Amino acid sequence: MIDITTPTPNNSGNPLTTTALFRMALPIAVLFLFAIAALGRNSVWYNDIGFWLDVIAKNPRSGLGYANLGVSYQKMDLFPEAIAMSTRAVALSPNSIAHNNLGNVYARLGLLDKALDQYSLAIGLSPEEPSYYGNRGIVYSRLGRYDKAFDDYDQALALDPDYSKAYMNRGNVFSLQGKLDAALAEYDQAIEIDPDYADLYYCRGLTLQQLHRTTEAFADYQYGCSHGSVLACKALTGPYN
Repeated sequence: MIDITTPTPNNSGNPLTTTALFRMALPIAVLFLFAIAALGRNSVWYNDIGFWLDVIAKNPRSGLGYANLGVSYQKMDLFPEAIAMSTRAVALSPNSIAHNNLGNVYARLGLLDKALDQYSLAIGLSPEEPSYYGNRGIVYSRLGRYDKAFDDYDQALALDPDYSKAYMNRGNVFSLQGKLDAALAEYDQAIEIDPDYADLYYCRGLTLQQLHRTTEAFADYQYGCSHGSVLACKALTGPYN
């Protein structure tokens, strides 16, 4: 599952009762939450579609208008429209935000090679932006190219040591590799940086559960659920042994 978050550029375009009952069975396919970052205008997305349609009607060559319209369509899961608008934005004004957001659409659709290309283009244009390395690292993770993924996560953290999602995504890769203690350390670091990010508690709870530390896992799921993590809530109501 991908959780899309949206930092905001300016208008110039710059950028898972009681613990005695807690005996959950791990899912057959463990669901890891990789967090992709999108860049675009953050508001009520349905209304934004009308807003940005109006912008490009008045200025058909507004690369920013097409880029943000693409993000709005993506938020509504209107992927063909999102691809069309993001592609138009890139054609009008090649910029890292449009390439990144087009990469996000391809990643959502499972078109990983295309996503990889777009993230690489975004990095080429704005090598100082940590989220682009984080996003490309997620694609490498999904392709099983873990060494490349770690390289990108490391670069993201070199640019922003407080980039909590990079620690979370590193933890996910360690979990996929069965390195649970290493994964736990990454989630701990992410939570230290961003204690309000509820899905982090799902990720750490899942690892604690795999380590048979069920009381701690239960506490993380409870906390995550109470603070808005849908995955943590599902973990609490999942199958029991």
